Amino acid sequence: MKKIILIILIKVIYLFGGNYGDAFIHASKPASMVGLGNIGVTQVTGIQSILLNPAGLSQVNQNEYFIQYNNLFGFGYQHGLGMMTKYGNKYYLGVTWNRVAVDDLTERINLFEYDLEERRTYVREHFGEGDKFSDVENVVHLTFATNFTHIINVGWAYDKFKIENPIGINIKLLSKSINNGQGAAKGAGIDIGTKFIIPGSEIFSISKFGDIIVGLNLENVYQTPIIWSSGHIDMAKMKLNSGISLQQPIKFFDSVVWIMFENEKTKYESNYRYGFQWRFKNLLDLRFGQDLLNYNIGFGLKLPLKKYHIKIDYSLENHPLDMVHRISLTLYGREKDVNK
Repeated sequence: MKKIILIILIKVIYLFGGNYGDAFIHASKPASMVGLGNIGVTQVTGIQSILLNPAGLSQVNQNEYFIQYNNLFGFGYQHGLGMMTKYGNKYYLGVTWNRVAVDDLTERINLFEYDLEERRTYVREHFGEGDKFSDVENVVHLTFATNFTHIINVGWAYDKFKIENPIGINIKLLSKSINNGQGAAKGAGIDIGTKFIIPGSEIFSISKFGDIIVGLNLENVYQTPIIWSSGHIDMAKMKLNSGISLQQPIKFFDSVVWIMFENEKTKYESNYRYGFQWRFKNLLDLRFGQDLLNYNIGFGLKLPLKKYHIKIDYSLENHPLDMVHRISLTLYGREKDVNK
């Protein structure tokens, strides 16, 4: 019976489809996700979880502050700010602002007839030539999350077990500006995410087996309209991120490992990602992952201070345009009493 429950939960991740057209938001992913092959729907928690699954906001019990600044392939830049807090004994609030921009980008001939290597060579050889334009894109996420607990009883007293069920919702506000405001657009949308954290020891009857985490995040519920000053309307389509991971403690080494699988599904295509993370003494993370483009690596280092902890995350993304370095900084406040 326990195995049947697990199989049902896994199959849920294949039920939905859609398309997402506003990719600049995902250029703002924190380094902790990028180092795992852009995976985050199951395992990322706190303020960094907002972009891929807002349910993760409800899995921490302290205030968090987030900052990120990165160069994007030498053509533009990205930076972001965020903070989260706990309200009452079961509600979590977060806000993030991410900005992606390019200044003095060169207008180019139509390169779609070129293959990827030819496009890259052309861009590098003719960098700085031709007419210029700029582009600025912003998104603000207002996030609300909570955490439910379900007691599963399949008919026998010893078969009762607990499933944690975080749920979160993003209200996102988008703005775009081209050529210093000559073209401008505004938009708003909603994302909804959830997780099921299942004790593997109960499913497989193995005492030291870790937790199985199933994550789902539906971006652009229904659709997200982006309205331009010209009257034209772009529609950001729905996209489902779904995944499953094993979170396995290894007490002998004072460590935890995660083995992750994730699927990104739109109306037109489906992409798969794989990732692995090893955490030692809750201080050092080593990460490796494969996304639809290539392999990524990264690490995280937590620096404990007297009242706060600082976490530095780094990733190296093997992107077809270039090798991309990304750094994120998170400040963790003192953990709050969960009984208050």
